[in-house]
Amino acid sequence: FETQGNIDYKTGDIDFTGDLTINGDITTGYQVRVNGNLLVRGSIYSPRLVEATTLECEGGIIGGEHESRVICREELKVRFAENAKLTCAGDIIVEKALVNCRTIAGRNITVDKPGKIVGGLTAAMCDVLAWQIGAPSEVKTDVRAGVDFGCESELTSRKRSLEIIGPE
Repeated sequence: FETQGNIDYKTGDIDFTGDLTINGDITTGYQVRVNGNLLVRGSIYSPRLVEATTLECEGGIIGGEHESRVICREELKVRFAENAKLTCAGDIIVEKALVNCRTIAGRNITVDKPGKIVGGLTAAMCDVLAWQIGAPSEVKTDVRAGVDFGCESELTSRKRSLEIIGPE
């Protein structure tokens, strides 16, 4: 199925079973859930939620001030992402850059040459590949490879709980 134009107040949120092509942008605050493959021919601007089996975004994914998430079950491809929260059980492939993103992959994260990762958290169960990691401006860039981030988050949460309870 294909939509013409942006996902905005005219269309409302989308919840669709099957493959979907959006010939425009997903605008701020909207939700798109697709049980299938999603192709966005524009960009994704601070969505409430974008969820799909696979996602290909020909533009960029730009996060905003409110909680916005992009979740994929198999593969996520994007030109660039900035201030976004990206999670994929499979591979994440970025053409140009990840800037101040929280990017978590169950397999690999690849930023194509001459792409870069600057700021934020980038974690993959297998490989993290990029031409440049970090920046001279000393923006904190946290990169983790070979880590099951779901298990690591659970462990951190349980440690905090134990600290709150304190020793007996």
